[in-house]
Formats: sequence, C-alpha cells, structure tokens
Amino acid sequence: MSPRSAEVTYLKKLIEDFPSETDSEDAAKALQKIAVRYQSIEGEQYFQGISASDFKDLDLSKSLPHILKQRAFLIHRFLFKDILSNAGEMRKSSDPGGGTIGFGGTKHQRQRMRFKGTNPSKIDEELDKAFSHLGIEPKDPIENAMRFYQHFVYIHPFYDANGRIGRVIVSTYLNLFGYYVQWGEFDGPNNSKFINKLNACHDRMESGHTFEEYFGYLLSFFKKYVISVDELSDFE
Repeated sequence: MSPRSAEVTYLKKLIEDFPSETDSEDAAKALQKIAVRYQSIEGEQYFQGISASDFKDLDLSKSLPHILKQRAFLIHRFLFKDILSNAGEMRKSSDPGGGTIGFGGTKHQRQRMRFKGTNPSKIDEELDKAFSHLGIEPKDPIENAMRFYQHFVYIHPFYDANGRIGRVIVSTYLNLFGYYVQWGEFDGPNNSKFINKLNACHDRMESGHTFEEYFGYLLSFFKKYVISVDELSDFE
C-alpha cells in the first residue's frame, strides 16, 4: 500500500469514528482539503510572528508556552473542521479504542506499531512539559524548539497531523528569534534521515539512557536547515 493510500485509509477510519459533515467515502478529497489548509497556515508562519490578529482566539495574557499550546489546538481545529467531530480536541479515554494510538511504523516486522502515544489521562500534563521548552528567553531557541518537537510528537496528542502541527509551532516560535526553518529540505532522502533520528530519541525517551547523545544527533541535523530570516532572498 502506498503512503497516500495508507493516509486515505486511516483518515477514512477516523471519519467513521468521529463523523462530522464529511462522508468517509470522501476521505481522499478530505485529505487534499487538509493539505491545502496546512499550506495556508505554513505560508503565514515565517513572517507574521505572533500578533493579536493572528492569535485572536487566544488568551494573550498567558505565558508564551501557554499561548502556543492553545494555538496547537486551534490549528488542529482548523485542519479538521467539518471533517472530524473531534477537531481541536486531543485524544480521550472515552474515544473508540480507549483513545490509544500507535505510530512510527511497525517494529521488527511485527503487527504492532513501534511507539504508543501517551495515555489520554496524561496527555495534558505531558503537553505542558513539552511546551515549557518554548520560553521567551531561551539560551538556544533552536535547541528548545527541537526539544519541544520531539516531545510533542512522542506524546501524539491528536490522532493525525501531529508532525505538521508541531512544525507550525516550531516555525512560529523560531520566527520570534529571527529564524526560518527550511522544512522543504526535510522531504525526499532527508525525510527518512530526520525520522530515523527522531525515532532514536523516542526509543530512549522513557529510560533516558543515551537520550541526550541521540538528541544531539537530531539537533545537529535539524540545525543544518535553520537559517536567519535575514538570509532569505525570495521575499526581499
């Protein structure tokens, strides 16, 4: 099964579990709609930063980590509006299957996913920990952004689009410090390299054994594709 076919099949199952205005038979069209919506968000992030208009539905009196956490849920709601009834909501224990989720591909040829998302009862607590990396005065904002991203994906708070939502949050955060992430460079051969390094960190998340060593590999790879906004020429 091709990656796209797998995506359509998975989205079809989600639509059946969380029915809204979209019929499950239209999963392919819904997937395209999600892609278009994501592109519209992605294109805005790099230059607008955080503004009152951009965050009109957020409580701007809160700390930056709290604001960005709210934004993650708003992004999910935007991506899946009229497609899933749980748009803008994290996984719950009352969901079909108890709100469990697997990701990261199958492990050792077995019919089980390599990783299991955080138990629904602990998602909110773990999200607070992940977003706490996104402080306003970090020593190294790029490192903090990647620590957030790795933890966020490991939690897998939503049934779908966790990686994409994490990318938008990372882009928004780094834009505050004058950085631009060349996410396009993570496609093709680089995608598997990035995912392998990310998964190596996931493997060590619980035990902590050699986690920092492997996070260092992930961070070094990521930093190669982060540049200063001043280096951009396409928008001069």
